[in-house]
Amino acid sequence: MKRFAWWTVIGAVALIVGYVWGVATVTYRVFPYTIIKSSSGISPAQRPLQIAITKFHAAHPRKADIVFIGDSIFGMIPWNDVFPERSVAIRAIGGSTSGQTLARIDSVIATQAPIAVMLIGTNDAAQGIDRDETIRNVTAIRKRLSGRLILISVPRCTDLDPLCSAMLPRIAELHKAYPTLPGVEYVKLPAMRDSDFSDGIHPSASGMEKIVETVKSAL
Repeated sequence: MKRFAWWTVIGAVALIVGYVWGVATVTYRVFPYTIIKSSSGISPAQRPLQIAITKFHAAHPRKADIVFIGDSIFGMIPWNDVFPERSVAIRAIGGSTSGQTLARIDSVIATQAPIAVMLIGTNDAAQGIDRDETIRNVTAIRKRLSGRLILISVPRCTDLDPLCSAMLPRIAELHKAYPTLPGVEYVKLPAMRDSDFSDGIHPSASGMEKIVETVKSAL
């Protein structure tokens, strides 16, 4: 019994230390922040594939009815299959922050799409980007676009992602701020269960269905 109690105490202490260190990792960018960031929150400048996609979009502008903007959560959904009867342009690139999305807004404008649907903020939260900076970027994106901008709420995360405990408060801040933005049609996702996530951040098949149905209802 004593041995069992001792290991219980050790386990509890380990959980507490892990949680505190996870928060500190994102807040103060201490070890292993750079390692984790290299696998999940990396910028397009560090990813040759992202650079290639951005350049390709710029070199091959085309008109569309709807343009999807954001990060991998949007980019992984086959929107052309979801809306086969409409011309769709996908300008969502994995790993993107709101600032990186703003930096390539010209490729979005080039589509001349009257409707833009955006889901952005997950990587901002993962990288510890201040909420006000995210809001400034989203506001700037809104000003650059002439048509409708439908802003989908940032999905929560699960403990499968090592940064989730630190990300959740930042995501909650965006949930409060996004609905107040002028000229933006804010649409909140339904409650997401753990089974709606494949790796703690990205949606599973059921999670994608919820996102798709939310977008359809907004259109």
